[in-house]
Amino acid sequence: MRKMSRDGMPGVVFSRRSPDGEEGFPGNVDVTVTCLLTDDNALRIEYEAKTDRATPVQMTNHGYFNLNGDPKMPIDNHVLWVAGDEVTDVGLDLIPLPGLRKVSGTEFDFSVPTEIGSRLSTPGNYARNFCLSDRSARFKRASTLYSPATGIRMETWTTEIGLQIYMGHKLKIPRSYITMEPQHWPDSVNRPDFPPVILRPGETYRAASEYRFSCGM
Repeated sequence: MRKMSRDGMPGVVFSRRSPDGEEGFPGNVDVTVTCLLTDDNALRIEYEAKTDRATPVQMTNHGYFNLNGDPKMPIDNHVLWVAGDEVTDVGLDLIPLPGLRKVSGTEFDFSVPTEIGSRLSTPGNYARNFCLSDRSARFKRASTLYSPATGIRMETWTTEIGLQIYMGHKLKIPRSYITMEPQHWPDSVNRPDFPPVILRPGETYRAASEYRFSCGM
């Protein structure tokens, strides 16, 4: 870990080598993650990786958020918008099933800003990857989260094509936090119909996300 600064923005760089065979993955993979605090109240996270053997690479941030400022106050009151009209539906093992599921008319429909509590008919279902509608844009807004209790607003921006959302139903205090994880689609390494996640020698994996904070809906 080392501290750094870019254009006056403070940051920190984390790096490590994942050795060949670690957790069953091939190749020595050199990974760098750069975190920056921007001048416009955003946390920017940049990922980079290189390998000496073909191997799957997929990195994201598993941060938990509660914009109420109090983990004892569930995120049910949060208003959520997601730029995805499909999800990768899953079986009981949470592995994606064939095809994509349209969110229209389902508990996953956040195509317009919607209070989370109104969609929690089956809380256990909220470990889902949303397929972002505009998968061609290099950097796009994936979601907006807002707490009417504090007026805090958080936008998630990313280079990725999916957004994994988990609403904490298995936490000690259920739904005390929510995760917004930009990433490729789960199980892509076993799904030739999904966008690929294999990194090869000579290539560089790059991805970036931002969590942008402001006040007001």
